[in-house]
Amino acid sequence: MWRPRSPAFHTIADALYDLEAPTERWLEQVLTVVMRELPGVSEGLAGIAEIGPDEGTPSAPIFATSPEVLAGVARHGLQPSPRYIALRTKHLASTDRQIMGARYDSLPHAAWASARGTADLMCLFGVEPHGTSAIVSLLLPELTDAWPERLVEEWEAVALHAGNASSLRSAFARSQTRREAVLSEEGTLLHAEGQAVEGREALSDAVRRIHRSRGTWRDKPEELDARTPSVEARWTLVDQFESDGRHFVVAHVVEQDLQERALSPRERRVVEYVAAGWAYKRIAYRLGLSHGAVTSYAHRAAEKLGVRGRVALAHAFRRSKPTG
Repeated sequence: MWRPRSPAFHTIADALYDLEAPTERWLEQVLTVVMRELPGVSEGLAGIAEIGPDEGTPSAPIFATSPEVLAGVARHGLQPSPRYIALRTKHLASTDRQIMGARYDSLPHAAWASARGTADLMCLFGVEPHGTSAIVSLLLPELTDAWPERLVEEWEAVALHAGNASSLRSAFARSQTRREAVLSEEGTLLHAEGQAVEGREALSDAVRRIHRSRGTWRDKPEELDARTPSVEARWTLVDQFESDGRHFVVAHVVEQDLQERALSPRERRVVEYVAAGWAYKRIAYRLGLSHGAVTSYAHRAAEKLGVRGRVALAHAFRRSKPTG
């Protein structure tokens, strides 16, 4: 039975958070670095799509390892069913057979994949509540079994970073991001403005944890735990440039167009993911918050919106969002 190995997390993150690369080049390098971690996998594709409740629509050219793969996707895989999208949104890193079970053969691309000698397809579904998603699909040479929970978490983390990186790149291209802090790779704060002045300790600690996890220290943190897509639900850390032989880390913040009047920025971000059906554990990792902090923000948001429970909170949040 086939299964992926634990990802070389920093190597993948470095490829994901390349803000300067053109889209097609970015997709190529992301696909290449992911495939290096998957034994025996030689075919796949990467793309960016707008994912809604009922459909997925590509928003950029798809990069594939061969014209044959690209043609097969064009014929069979660009209009997934609502059920498939719902399952993929729930399972960010899994294979088609794992999530579809006996219904695998009903997938439009199943017969095409089988004709290419493919036993299953692994997908990293980097979906964001706002709709922009980075998707990586790999054609697997063998059948798969259930994977250990930690391995699933590691690859789901890759998917979460892919979605965050895609959204960050989109905002960066529209000049909707700004640098609020610059730090050395050891975590020394060299420049800060805006909320980064007050958040300097959290930023420095995050950069230090990343730096330690790259090294050989006996007490170094695990890669998965050392780097989250966001820091304190605000900043994304990007290894962006070197100067005079020194390596620097930039803390980017995305300007949010939507501001809920009743909620604080962190409450709003937590509730966005609650409304999308995410579990608190996944929200905590995505936003770089503790599980307790996510629970607290959701509870406070529910109180402000006058509701109780996750379902009621999600409905109240959707009703409160401005439509114009």
